[in-house]
Amino acid sequence: MANTIPKVVKRSEKTSAPALSLEAREQQLKNLAMNEAEKMIRDGQATSQLITTILKMDMHKDRLEKEQMEKDIALKDARIAELEASKSREQLYEEVIAAMKTYSGNDDSDNGDDEYGQ
Repeated sequence: MANTIPKVVKRSEKTSAPALSLEAREQQLKNLAMNEAEKMIRDGQATSQLITTILKMDMHKDRLEKEQMEKDIALKDARIAELEASKSREQLYEEVIAAMKTYSGNDDSDNGDDEYGQ
């Protein structure tokens, strides 16, 4: 029997399909870049510029700032919606008051003339 050595098959890096949204795609590319930078650092091939750039990154802070901006935008959108709803309610109240005046006989649009012109 011949002694056979099993061949080691190197698996190619897992590739995933491009993300569908712009934000997800951006995150996907950032992850790939960080993985490559990490690989270069581990292999001792990273330039001083790469190492300095990574040390200057404050990814956690960036994420928190982005979340805060998203919350601020959502809050402003909610305020705008509330103002629009308030205007709508105000208009509705005015219509209700006008209708009540008409039903009670205090219609301002009437020039004081009844149907007989008096």
